[in-house]
Amino acid sequence: YKSVQSDFNFTEEIKQLNFEDIKQLLLYQVEQKQLSTREEEIKRAIAEADHVVTKNIMESDKDICPYCFQKLTDEYKKEILSSLETIFNPGIQNHQEKLENKKQEIQNSLNNLKNLPDMDKLDKNLFDNIKMQINTCQTEVDEKLDQKIQNPFVSLILDTNFDNLVNELNQNLDQLEQTRKDIMNKKAKADELKQELERLNKQIAYFEIKDNFNYYEEKLRIVQALNSKKDHNDRRLECISSKISELNAQKGQINIAQDKINEYLKYIFFKEGRLELSENQGQYVLKSNGNRVKAKDVSTGERNAIALSYFFTEIFKGENSKEFYTKPKFIVIDDPVSSFDFENKVGIMSFLNYQIHKIMTGCNKSKMIILTHDLMSAFDMQKIIGSLPQIKINDKNEVIFIQRELKNQKLVDFGKKYSEYKTLLNGIYDYANNSISENINIGNNMRKVLEAFGTFNYQCGIEDITRDKVIVANLSPEQQAYFENLMYRLVLHGESHAEDKTKTLDFFSCISKDEKQNTAKDILSLLYLLNKAHLQKYLQKEQVEKIEQWVIDCKI
Repeated sequence: YKSVQSDFNFTEEIKQLNFEDIKQLLLYQVEQKQLSTREEEIKRAIAEADHVVTKNIMESDKDICPYCFQKLTDEYKKEILSSLETIFNPGIQNHQEKLENKKQEIQNSLNNLKNLPDMDKLDKNLFDNIKMQINTCQTEVDEKLDQKIQNPFVSLILDTNFDNLVNELNQNLDQLEQTRKDIMNKKAKADELKQELERLNKQIAYFEIKDNFNYYEEKLRIVQALNSKKDHNDRRLECISSKISELNAQKGQINIAQDKINEYLKYIFFKEGRLELSENQGQYVLKSNGNRVKAKDVSTGERNAIALSYFFTEIFKGENSKEFYTKPKFIVIDDPVSSFDFENKVGIMSFLNYQIHKIMTGCNKSKMIILTHDLMSAFDMQKIIGSLPQIKINDKNEVIFIQRELKNQKLVDFGKKYSEYKTLLNGIYDYANNSISENINIGNNMRKVLEAFGTFNYQCGIEDITRDKVIVANLSPEQQAYFENLMYRLVLHGESHAEDKTKTLDFFSCISKDEKQNTAKDILSLLYLLNKAHLQKYLQKEQVEKIEQWVIDCKI
């Protein structure tokens, strides 16, 4: 490989020289025309450089010579142009240009050949001899071309020994080309040898490290197996550790939940210790005003307060207290104020107000659905939502509030209602007038209206309205008997959520729709008879006129 490797990289072929085209140019004779006496005069009159100007004048459409002001006829112009063609033969100029071009071409070709790079590395003596021969040929050719350019009318030939010189030069060039080919072939062979040597090197290296490599691969497989086992055990350890943390968190969660529930209960009842949970051997213990009680012995409303407090504690379980309200929540609460007396209802609504504000302002993606059958609670929700800060985002309120009412088995817009009493009164009228097909709370609503009417007007309950002689003084004896019986029937109906079902005689679940509608008419008729102005303030004129017609039918 060392004997044939070389940095020589001359890929261009060395070509032989050919002077046949030069010989042909030298032999070519330009035709020499004989000039007439007039043409000789024109030649003497027009200098070599001026004949182009004269030619342009003769070829133009001018009819007066710009120099001598002689009239120029077409015939005269043709004569002068013909004479110029004869005197200044264009064939001579073309031939001279070819000779000049060929002279420059052969000079460039021979000079390039003499200056070929790396030729000394091929054969210095041979290349020196070639350069001498090139110089001799170049001198001979330049001299002949110069003679021909000066006199293009003669035919010239190169010296007799010129062909021998060119043949000898081409033989030397051929020999030099062969030497170049041999070196380039060796160079190609060297590249092949180098590839083979590299292949052998790799084989030698393979055999030198084969045993060590096999040992390495065996250990690598063992390491990979151990790493796989380690990864498996790490995952198991992570799961076990996570489970231990979860169990420890659950173990301590009872105290966390207990504190949070008690905090909520204190907020609801507005009194510390009114109802609270304590821990006893890992279990919850319920206390009321410091005394331990059983869950079944507290009221339904109190149990619901505990359930609601536990609910809000549970949905925030496992979260940092600072992040409780910053994450999206979707919360559904069904009838949170059922079975509470008025004081505790205020506490529950206050607690809900607190939670709704925190949830809805803490994250604008949170959503809440609150269901209730209690009309007062619906009004309270309007107040709660109305007090929320209405921060604008993209020109829209951050908190969106939608209130719907279930009416005739369809959800309709609840609308903006300003009075629970007026809403109930209008609802009873619509039911009595058959404007709505069904109202499952019609019994409760009638009792609420009568209770409110009796309390604010006469400071008495439902059963006393028709028994008090002062109140019913303006009613006829027949009407007094009729409405006293009606009041008795209403008293027997208690609110379904106030007590257990077994303790309630649900009068309105046992009577027909017609009877319910008649009862609604009777109640409105009683209010009309007792205080006509009262109904006129709360109902529209046509509604009061309708009630006046119902009053006539209020007889036993």
